[in-house]
Amino acid sequence: MKTTQPPVTVTQTFFTPIAKVWNALTVLNEMVQWFFPNIPTFEPKVGFETQFDVTSGNRTFPHLWRILEIVPQQKMV
Repeated sequence: MKTTQPPVTVTQTFFTPIAKVWNALTVLNEMVQWFFPNIPTFEPKVGFETQFDVTSGNRTFPHLWRILEIVPQQKMV
């Protein structure tokens, strides 16, 4: 993604308890299990930053994350 492009925003609805979804998105061991096996670390707090690559086929997708806002069990920006 180029810095001149807008950020990727994802909105989804899950029919499961909020705490279970929140943990899958914010607890490192669960994040590794569900979707990012190579994420080095994660902390659901404002200002946290991490960087890692995800490879799919012959393409590599850099992931550069910075947490801007957290409302526990409601919102992560």
